[in-house]
Amino acid sequence: MEQATPRWWVSPPGPDESLRSCLARAATLYESEPGELWSQLHAGAQQPAGTVDDPSCPALQRLGLALGVPAPSLRPHRLPDSPALLAPQARMAICPACWAEDDAAGRPRGYRRSWSHVLRTICPVHHAPLILPRDRLNPDLASALGAQAALDDHDREILELIERFGTALEASLFEDTLWPADWQGSPHFAREWLTRVTFDPGDTRGPPLIANVSAPRALAGFIRGPRHYREFRGADGWEAFRHLVDPCERRAALWIVAWQAMPALPVRVSPGWIDMKGLF
Repeated sequence: MEQATPRWWVSPPGPDESLRSCLARAATLYESEPGELWSQLHAGAQQPAGTVDDPSCPALQRLGLALGVPAPSLRPHRLPDSPALLAPQARMAICPACWAEDDAAGRPRGYRRSWSHVLRTICPVHHAPLILPRDRLNPDLASALGAQAALDDHDREILELIERFGTALEASLFEDTLWPADWQGSPHFAREWLTRVTFDPGDTRGPPLIANVSAPRALAGFIRGPRHYREFRGADGWEAFRHLVDPCERRAALWIVAWQAMPALPVRVSPGWIDMKGLF
């Protein structure tokens, strides 16, 4: 026999907030783990619940009852898994301006669905780079916003180049949009290059190529690679890239591959000296 649905006394999803984010808020309130709370919600259910990101229709009904809202209102907050998105556990980077707006509006801070795109690293609302806060529970939003405000036109030109390339690559890979005719390679080669520059140490067995990017001083906190050796296993491929939590590393990879794929880019937006031997 199916148990009665509990009532969670938390706010329903905010603007573009994912269902996983809402569940995490409920788990924090009830001092539980999100997975445990999700299992309790569907204890005794006769039909599969699906996942919190993409619940089944019965699970969505129970979630609506728990949050005190109609189930159809939760449908736009679903986030089915896709190769175009970060792996669920990698969705950690946030836009500090969005969270500052949540604070100003008196609503809980929520993870936006638009932040989950693996090839996109800029908030589409504020056109500012996403960041990975050191302390997610108590991030220093003022310092983060200050660092973003300190970016000059040259810094923003580089960030916009990275975002433009990532957006076009996403469209070509996952939306059947044509790869720009004047670009080098193909979207599938570009995806392979992203994983290689991110993980492949080459013959040196040292840090991967993204560790060699040379960003302007103000962008050092937004674009960087790891400073240590990271083993690359051929079977990881795109899944490994989807599990990158830090948007700084994804930006570094996109910048390198954009420089190779997009012709006639001015030297001022070069990622610096990158030894591409054996990769392209």
